[in-house]
Amino acid sequence: VRCIAESPTRASPQANMLTFTLSALALSTGARPVARRGAVRGSVVMNAPMVRQTGKNSMDMAALSNYMNLPMPADTLQAEYVFIDGSNKARSKCRTLSNKQAASIESLPNWTYDGSSTGQAPGKDSEVIMKPVAMYLDPFRPNGKNILVLCDTYDGLGNALPTNPRAAAAKLFEEHAEQVPWFGIEQEYTLFNLDMSTPLGWPNNGYPLPQGPYYCGAGADRMFGRAISDAHYAACRYAGLTISGTNAEVMPGQWEYQVGPCVGIAGADQLWMSRYILDRVAEDFNVYVTLHPKPIKTGDWNGAGCHINFSTKKMRAPGGLAEIIATCEKMGPKVIATSLVSKRSQPKRRILIIRRRRRIRASIQKTLVGASNEPDFKFKSNNNTTRNAASPPPLPPPFFYITWSTSRNYYLLLLPSRLRKLIPLN
Repeated sequence: VRCIAESPTRASPQANMLTFTLSALALSTGARPVARRGAVRGSVVMNAPMVRQTGKNSMDMAALSNYMNLPMPADTLQAEYVFIDGSNKARSKCRTLSNKQAASIESLPNWTYDGSSTGQAPGKDSEVIMKPVAMYLDPFRPNGKNILVLCDTYDGLGNALPTNPRAAAAKLFEEHAEQVPWFGIEQEYTLFNLDMSTPLGWPNNGYPLPQGPYYCGAGADRMFGRAISDAHYAACRYAGLTISGTNAEVMPGQWEYQVGPCVGIAGADQLWMSRYILDRVAEDFNVYVTLHPKPIKTGDWNGAGCHINFSTKKMRAPGGLAEIIATCEKMGPKVIATSLVSKRSQPKRRILIIRRRRRIRASIQKTLVGASNEPDFKFKSNNNTTRNAASPPPLPPPFFYITWSTSRNYYLLLLPSRLRKLIPLN
């Protein structure tokens, strides 16, 4: 297999026959393909077998279209019910509905699935009930009738599952509907080869050129995955989502799209459906997509976030700046404390990650300097020496952590190497 993978693409009939034989043998034994010398990391010669196949990319699309283009009954449609599983990932299953059943959200029937297979229920009582909450056109069966249905999840007694925070959120939005909250959401994601360790466009077992030319760039030497971004954009627009833009991000193989502005719970509903559509599009391209906040942990490479822009009716009205400032002061450390509590299940990433932008860095430096009038406040550095807070050491790349201690009334500054000194409030 190595010999064939490294041979020229144009081969003799004998070589092609050998390729076919070795490919069949490799697929039957689970052998791993080998890239050409000098090829981009994660790429393989087309006639080399792939260790993993997924989606429709590995199938005969012409054969599939013979069936997808068959005439369908006019009085029925296909509805893909989408739900969030126990690992915070969107899954789905499909059913046939009559036109009457799919006339509105209220007329869509509930459905069930096996929660013991999704980490949401024990085997002895595994039934999970799906209740439709939003529906969109299906871009993967685009006949103008088929739909995607976003669902809440409940147990047999009608209680919202612990993995269904939407149920409580929807009640809050209903109680405060007069505030007309708007959400604009920026979702970043990273594309990987199917080895799930090599981002698109990265060299084999190495790194690309440093960050700089990739953000909003153009050119085959710096743009990796544009077809997926464009396909996702088109699919979301067809579905009826309020997707408002997209762009390449700072790290090669990383992209972003924006959802909104949306009112209330619709912002979260559309975000989740856009994530599901992104997974399905990447599946068709045989590419792995992740929302991991720090997919590349070594080197100076940006993470991927989900940035939320928010406003209320008062904030958008004349004089709204005062309302914005008052709201921020009310929230204060509570937002950071909530982030700490909600991610205790992942202790290494449980603290709110803040990118090391200049304004953030200046803010923290100012906080440290402001605490220097405390004579007993010291800052311990990596080499075990002690410095006064008046001259704090530089923050290490590529990020730092801040959290709020609710029990002791101070901020904690955590750095990747160890817990540094406490920053008391003034």
